[in-house]
Amino acid sequence: MPRVAAFEPLTCIFCLHEQSKGKRGSEAQLLEGKASKAPTHPSLPPRISGPGIVESGTSEKPSSNTSAATPRDGRMQSRSKRLSLGSKEPPAAGGPRSHSAQAPAGSISMAKFLASQNALSSSFRSAATVDVPVILRSLLSRGLLSSRPHSSPFSAELGRSSDLEAIHNWLASAMPSLRIRCVLRVECSGAAAAAYSSVSSTLGPERLLWHGTSWDCVGNIAQNGFNRGYSGRHGSKLGRGSYFAEEPAFALRFCGRREPKAIFLAGSSYHAKGSIFDRQVRVAALDAMFCCCEAADEQNVSLKLTEEQCQALPDPRTARALQDEATTVDAMYVVSLSIDIRSLEQARAPGIVLDATDSECPLVRSVREDGLAATWNSVAEEGRRIRTFDHLVEMNGFRGPSLEMARLITRRIRPEGLCLTLQRPLERRVRLQLPGEVGVTLHYKKHGCLCPWIAELDPAGLMARWNMEKPQERVGLHDRILEVNGTRGPPWVLIEEAMCSYTDKVPTLILVSQEVFHSAVLAVKAILHPLSAQSGHGEMLCSCAPKIESQVLAPCTLKAEVQVLSPKRLSDPGYPETTLTPPSFLHPDAIPDLFEASCSTSSGSLGLLMDATDPSCLIVKTIERRGAIPEWNEVAPEGKRVSKYDRVTEVNGEGGESEELMERLLSLDLTLFTITVQRPEARLVKLHLPGDTGMSVDCEKAKSAVPWISRISNGLLKSWNEDMPEQSVAVHDRIVSVNGCAGSSELILDRLALAEKTIELLVLHYAIES
Repeated sequence: MPRVAAFEPLTCIFCLHEQSKGKRGSEAQLLEGKASKAPTHPSLPPRISGPGIVESGTSEKPSSNTSAATPRDGRMQSRSKRLSLGSKEPPAAGGPRSHSAQAPAGSISMAKFLASQNALSSSFRSAATVDVPVILRSLLSRGLLSSRPHSSPFSAELGRSSDLEAIHNWLASAMPSLRIRCVLRVECSGAAAAAYSSVSSTLGPERLLWHGTSWDCVGNIAQNGFNRGYSGRHGSKLGRGSYFAEEPAFALRFCGRREPKAIFLAGSSYHAKGSIFDRQVRVAALDAMFCCCEAADEQNVSLKLTEEQCQALPDPRTARALQDEATTVDAMYVVSLSIDIRSLEQARAPGIVLDATDSECPLVRSVREDGLAATWNSVAEEGRRIRTFDHLVEMNGFRGPSLEMARLITRRIRPEGLCLTLQRPLERRVRLQLPGEVGVTLHYKKHGCLCPWIAELDPAGLMARWNMEKPQERVGLHDRILEVNGTRGPPWVLIEEAMCSYTDKVPTLILVSQEVFHSAVLAVKAILHPLSAQSGHGEMLCSCAPKIESQVLAPCTLKAEVQVLSPKRLSDPGYPETTLTPPSFLHPDAIPDLFEASCSTSSGSLGLLMDATDPSCLIVKTIERRGAIPEWNEVAPEGKRVSKYDRVTEVNGEGGESEELMERLLSLDLTLFTITVQRPEARLVKLHLPGDTGMSVDCEKAKSAVPWISRISNGLLKSWNEDMPEQSVAVHDRIVSVNGCAGSSELILDRLALAEKTIELLVLHYAIES
């Protein structure tokens, strides 16, 4: 979805309500009224307090779990390669299956909740009227909806006063027969916002689509988004978060005929899988919801479903948390700065010194006093001056590696001027609670480097957990470390302070975060124009410099000194310290994304260490600093770089078992070869003890990167898969961390054996057919 200047950070849902026949009123009349108690309306789902546990608002109490709980002795059952946790006895016959041995009082399982919700929804839809004001007041009081207007992110034709007015005008022009009563926004936060922020860099372009639904679904969608657990495994239930259309008239067909209608506006991104006939549209961000009453007269408009008339499956990552409006600058602007011809020779140099140590993110290191940049800063507004740490995104239409950008900016400027596109960073303060693995890899160079930058993030580390808990303060790759525990200085000083901070309980890091550039709210575009024989000093003109042809330059390689931030391990001192690269949090699809890497090298090395201990799943164990794959990663786009834990499925178009693939890799002609890589999906599993986990784990101490699940039988894990299908795991999936602790295979097995109350697993899901 296009993002423009001053777009409010919170992902939003708009709500409109069409006035039905015989009823008149305004938005104030709809929402006014006395405060009431928490409604027990069937359209308002209970809040989900944990995986598969629901706090019910009714007086109904589910029957207690009668399955016998076997106490655990806290020790490993066996020191062999195969590990089975908990009791071996199957659960009692007839007892309810759950991933928790005993549910809290007043709670029901997710399966029972969904069945009851469906029954209530069916009965409620048959009613003649719906108490819409009660539903809206409840959602407003709980903070799920908001009526506060934000700046409009849409075109001027729809209205510039607010986003609510823009959506109102949009729907009114699309369907004139509708009577729109109110427009509201959903304030998305928490797990949904964190999940979306973790995958936002991997998503493609988004478009706006409509989704109509009945009022018994509004509360659930406003609270939980378009989650697969609500809409069905394959989105097969109409009007329940499954189908999306380009035309609002088509979406309104799924709202019913005898009740007010609710319609959502969602930003969706395309995700192609399989053949062209199997293309699907995934909802990536929940942006707007509308609620409108029954139309007076449906017009015969051109109806068009999403691409190829196929369904849009829901995505649980339904929020996009942008930066706060107060921390951003204004929109993109174009200014031409004219210099007197007499001062041309003195002002010909740009006067910008770049930090090109990060090959993908050139930063402004300093601005000299005798250059064009200093002249620009003397007349520009405070928020639009070129400053240190600004990211140079584009220069005269060219985008390339940092060293090439640095070389071009030092050359003499053409008479038509110099056009720079800059990005303003944000400063963030991160507090990490130790002990634990920070999970951050820092790169730096001794000369010409402002400060270290984040090169890799471990999905099981403290920094990744920070990003999940506080999506609005998340950090990412290429962010710069400015300060560690109050200390500022050269890169090596910050590295030393970061290593010493493991003795502290709460280290503090201050980072400069470089947001993704396609968010235009953080962009600053300046045109420096050195020549004008008719203008005086510092005259500002509303004209653009002529376009300069883009040039394609070969990418350059940069050998940076690497320092890995990781604490000493609690066990297995001989285990080597490795650099961890996170798997992408991609779409929750049954088959994760595949991509091909076509590599060639003259170094004579593949640059990979593989883990072939699982006969059906060959994964990347370590990526070396030199070789064919590291060279591929330097020039490949971010979404197609080979990372640790990625699975190799084919070598030169041929698949097979792990040993067969290993033999092909060892006998490759490195001058030109292709490997097919499958990126796993990270899933979080929570099991509540006591009880038999029903999970067998295999590993080989010296060869396995992390353990893998070899068998799933009756137990807590199987119940988890049934209750939480969108977070289910399978055989051959890899366990990266246990209760927040990551490390060697032996350390993970120890943590599994010593768990007492809760087992929280971070699992990499490969979706391998058994």
